[in-house]
Amino acid sequence: MTAITVVGGVYRERCSWPDWDMPFGSGGRAAAAVCGLADHVKLVSYATDEAAKQFLPYAQLYGFTFEPRKAARQISFDYVHTMSVPVIRPNFGSIPQNPPLDVEGETVLRFGMLEGTAIIRAGTCVYDPQSAFGPEPFHANGSIAERLAVVANSREIAALSGTDDKVAGARDILDRWNAEVVVVKSGLEGAAIVTRDGSTSVPAFKTRSSFTIGSGDVFAAAFTAFWAVEKQDPQTAARAGNFELGCPPG
Repeated sequence: MTAITVVGGVYRERCSWPDWDMPFGSGGRAAAAVCGLADHVKLVSYATDEAAKQFLPYAQLYGFTFEPRKAARQISFDYVHTMSVPVIRPNFGSIPQNPPLDVEGETVLRFGMLEGTAIIRAGTCVYDPQSAFGPEPFHANGSIAERLAVVANSREIAALSGTDDKVAGARDILDRWNAEVVVVKSGLEGAAIVTRDGSTSVPAFKTRSSFTIGSGDVFAAAFTAFWAVEKQDPQTAARAGNFELGCPPG
């Protein structure tokens, strides 16, 4: 039986065009996306009582287990359009921090969160730092994983490594974090896959339509399923995740 534990935010997302008002966030979206690729999916997330009540029907609809942990405030993202910079409420500097989430699992997909951190103990973990402000190194909070993959965008790689060269930055993270693979998402440029054997790239595939809110969340979820669960090599997992779920990495 294959199982994936997703740890990430459940946030309210509102968009003016196209019209969108849903409780998803990186954790909720990834759990929904990966349901058809694993036998059992569990989402562990911070949530207020009201947010948990709103989100539970979506978890039941998609067929994954939702395990909410008490949060002080609900967080929302407001977009003018899907590619605009969102307004985060409450503002970043005033978001209350909750006690860390302690999560154990054989296969874990961990996202960075605005309202706290998750301490992971996993056999295999895929980590997406999900931060435009200050991405947290995987091991900084005591997280451990026997096998580690990092899936991050080029800005996060630069912030974590101190270099704007995405491949050099990925190699730095690979060495310092003892990771097996670092995947650098670069929007329309596709993604770079860096391992100790070298680096390759995966293109962004053409699509008829695009809804970019959370496309990176879906990519990370698909990569987790194909690399960690199906045991495909990183290049094949990144290509399969990108192509089959129809989301250009970014």
